[in-house]
Amino acid sequence: PGRTASTAAALMIGLALVTCLSAFASGLLDSQSRDVERQLSADYVAVSQNGWAPLPPPVGNAIAHADGVSVASSVRSERARYGRANIDVSGVDPSTIASVYRLRGADASTLHGAGAIVRRPWAEDHHLTVGSHLAIVTPAGKRLQLTVTALYDPAKLDNLLGHVLVTKRTFDASFETPGDAYTFVRSSDRSGLARTLAAYPDARLLTVPKFAESRAADLESILNMLYVLLGLSVLVSLFGM
Repeated sequence: PGRTASTAAALMIGLALVTCLSAFASGLLDSQSRDVERQLSADYVAVSQNGWAPLPPPVGNAIAHADGVSVASSVRSERARYGRANIDVSGVDPSTIASVYRLRGADASTLHGAGAIVRRPWAEDHHLTVGSHLAIVTPAGKRLQLTVTALYDPAKLDNLLGHVLVTKRTFDASFETPGDAYTFVRSSDRSGLARTLAAYPDARLLTVPKFAESRAADLESILNMLYVLLGLSVLVSLFGM
């Protein structure tokens, strides 16, 4: 009887944990997807087939000239060093980014020359304000001197832009192999986009909701691993008694 009671208790605890984790995971995934969607005012997002490799800039240029496209804004992305830490740097077009991305708390038109728009929490952590100077180092060792022109408020869970935003011209002149993490698109003709992207098999076009789902895929994989580990712990507790 004692063994049976212990086994039943272990099973009940395991089931309760699985139920709690399931509810937590569902809420977290939904929150992340909404977080991504709230950042965008685009209709579509062009990304690489695997979702993490950069797209060559000619892909974004071709999309911008596709039939039915009113705005296309590509976002370059690369890592850099600030002090001893790695940070994400994004290269954007100040004239188009605000039409497809909600840059909260900052005016994209302030971005020009050696200017930088910086994530507000990160700036506060490093005592940076508008007018502050900062230096970042590219993977090739090039030192880039920037001046903070504005601070923006990042998304809470899955921010699509980097710690530091610079113009695409500055980005391309500073990083050896510029590539686009994504191209945000406003278009009335998906078939026109499909025809354009047919020439670029490494690219794929997603609606904003589908893009948000794809961003949550990595988190979902981690949560699935937690399910497996929790299930194994329940089995161990059952058969190890």
